[in-house]
Amino acid sequence: AGGKGTLVSAWASWCGPCKRELPLYQTLAARFAPRGIHVLLVSVDEHENREQAELFLVEHGIALQSYLAARPLGPFKLGMNPRWPGMLPASFLYDDTGTLRYFWGGEAFAVQNDGRANPLQIGVIDDDVNRAERGAAALLKRCLDAHQKACGKTDDLLVGLQLTHS
Repeated sequence: AGGKGTLVSAWASWCGPCKRELPLYQTLAARFAPRGIHVLLVSVDEHENREQAELFLVEHGIALQSYLAARPLGPFKLGMNPRWPGMLPASFLYDDTGTLRYFWGGEAFAVQNDGRANPLQIGVIDDDVNRAERGAAALLKRCLDAHQKACGKTDDLLVGLQLTHS
């Protein structure tokens, strides 16, 4: 309420990838709050594991608004995205009208703990920095053009770019 959009992360205390990405969402929340993007968490832990989920958040300094999904999970999953089969973690970006604009099923980080690139991420590997920069700029332009065509505007679009090296 009162913002441009809301990012919802569905997670569980037993899900390793979920726990790895929650600190990322804490950082994103601080960065995007001034732009009107809210971040909240919904744990799909069983009710009896609620304290375990809460303890994880406290121990890792995750101070985001958090909820526990009610059982059974079917209505929750259907309400979040009818096409979501339930994989975790899962991220949902809603605009200010509550319309789902983006869904990401799976890990939302670029480098796995073992140092390998996350295969679900877009990667630009190029020794020529100028060529890589032009490629990234072209990719951004394609994203903006497609969003303009689909939505008639681009001022509501949030495009993230994460630079990594190995």
